[in-house]
Amino acid sequence: MSGNSFDGGYDAVTGGRSIAGTDVDRKDGLPDITLRYESLAGALRWASAAMIREVAFDDGAAKDSKIGWGAFVAANYALTPNTTLRGQITGGEGIGAYMKVNPAPSAYRAGSELETIFAWGGTIGISHDIGPGAFNVSYSLVNADWDNAERDGVSLVNTGSSSEFISAYDEERELVHINYQWSPGHNITYGIELAHAARHTVDGRSGSVDRLQGSVIYRF
Repeated sequence: MSGNSFDGGYDAVTGGRSIAGTDVDRKDGLPDITLRYESLAGALRWASAAMIREVAFDDGAAKDSKIGWGAFVAANYALTPNTTLRGQITGGEGIGAYMKVNPAPSAYRAGSELETIFAWGGTIGISHDIGPGAFNVSYSLVNADWDNAERDGVSLVNTGSSSEFISAYDEERELVHINYQWSPGHNITYGIELAHAARHTVDGRSGSVDRLQGSVIYRF
């Protein structure tokens, strides 16, 4: 959705200018730690998770490290035997690629210092059994807080050689999925889906795209 992908790398933005992230100087000394808990209470099923990580770099001339964290809560509730409501929310400081379609990396370099980026997102959806399958609708939103990066002079808007070519990093992304999935047999599942995706950039612009797709899944 964005032409300037961070690839989940902390060093995608460095030295007051925007570059492609390669993580060549990344020197994380500690493993990421994750915890998850699930429970079931009647028609309600829920799960929570937490993550703590170190993000660090050492390029030989300078080094720094920061502690990042993330949290996740999700639940589904059976409104009726045929209808289920689902929702989840995720967020954290330096969460990076642990959050799906996050428009920001876990951190950025400002000179010799590393700064983490806060991001959050959520999804709400509903599924209803119809005929041999289920009809599903969901809405998702993710948002990254670029305020500190802008304060530190990081370039988030790039103007190319042509005045018509301007690219900017995404601040918010939205996704809508409408699909129907059905299984005519025990080992095969068909699906058809209409998806709508929208992006909102740090300089106030927005764009969207629609996609129609189908799928066939066979389980051996």
